Amino acid sequence: GDVTFYDRKADGKCKKIGGDAGTVRISNAVSAAWAPDGRHIIFATTTPRLRVDNRIRVYTYYGAQVGQEDYKELLEAGFTNVAPGTFPDLPMNHDEISKRKAEGATGGAGATGGGGSPAPYRPPSARAAAYRPPGMRGA
Repeated sequence: GDVTFYDRKADGKCKKIGGDAGTVRISNAVSAAWAPDGRHIIFATTTPRLRVDNRIRVYTYYGAQVGQEDYKELLEAGFTNVAPGTFPDLPMNHDEISKRKAEGATGGAGATGGGGSPAPYRPPSARAAAYRPPGMRGA
C-alpha cells in the first residue's frame, strides 16, 4: 500500500512532508518499524505470512529508499534499541525534500521501489517460481 510521511509540528498539527514526494508505495509489507534515529523506517516482508519476495527495505522520512536486502526466508526485521539521547534531534533536511519533489518522485510506482534507481535485472531463470500446490505439480 501507500505510506505517507507527516511532520508533527510543536502545536500538535501534522503537515504532509514534501507533497507526493513524501509518499511511497510499499508492496507486500508485513511489518514496519522506525529506526532509533527517527529518520529512517524499515519495511519487511516476512515468512510465514508471505513465503516469496522476503526482503527488508529502508526508507528515509522523506520517502527515499536507501537500502534493500532480499532473503530466502525472513522471520523478523527491526532495529536494536538504544538509550534515549543517543541520536540528536535534527531538523528536517528541506534540501533533500525539495530535490525529491523536483525529480517528480511519486513513491516508487513500478520497478523502482521508491528509491529512484531501478531494481537490478534478474533473468527469468533466477526469479522465484509461482507456488503450485502438490496436486497441481503433475508428479
